[in-house]
Amino acid sequence: MKNRIRERSFAECVEQLVIANIKLTKFDHMKQKELQKEFPSLKAIARWELGARSENERRAEARAAIDELLSEIVEMGAYSPLPEVRTFEQRSRK
Repeated sequence: MKNRIRERSFAECVEQLVIANIKLTKFDHMKQKELQKEFPSLKAIARWELGARSENERRAEARAAIDELLSEIVEMGAYSPLPEVRTFEQRSRK
């Protein structure tokens, strides 16, 4: 299976890792909060567990892409960045 995240820039791979970590933490907290209730909803717990597993897979994919990029950088002794496809507007301060 080809790593879809690997085709992105280093910054995008790191961003994907951060997003996956945040979402995974959110799902875990929601699940733990539900489990503390007197009558927890098993349906909600299952939904959040599924979301957590999905984000864990995305996190593993992002980590693998970052590891691969860093290995290439060390091996080659240089980094050729991919062009950023996102654009950020510079706002002037008034």
